[in-house]
Amino acid sequence: MPGNERILFIDDDKQVVFIVEDLFNDLEYEVTIFSDSLKALEYFRKNSDSFDLIITDQAMPGITGLELSVEILKINSKIPIILTTGFGDKVILEQAKKIGITDFILKPFTIVGLSRIIRKVLDRKE
Repeated sequence: MPGNERILFIDDDKQVVFIVEDLFNDLEYEVTIFSDSLKALEYFRKNSDSFDLIITDQAMPGITGLELSVEILKINSKIPIILTTGFGDKVILEQAKKIGITDFILKPFTIVGLSRIIRKVLDRKE
């Protein structure tokens, strides 16, 4: 189901970034993509009202997805965040829920799986 919301997507894997960018464009989401978590945080600080959803990878150089999420939620406590991770580590997933991450998806994810979770989270926000 297409949308018109604005998404900030952060993942240090350039191949994932290209695939996701095409997906979001096909689904009519406006997407801003970063492969550097620190640059994404800096951009979000200046543009925090410009997004409806954040999607971030957990394992990244600079700061992790959990650390990035903590900082983002300090700026805007109501923004939904989806954490992507290649590890089904229950400790990370429990920490994610405790800090306020809305949902998560395990890698490798399918395009259909990602689009469904995005829609679920965005519809819950409304």
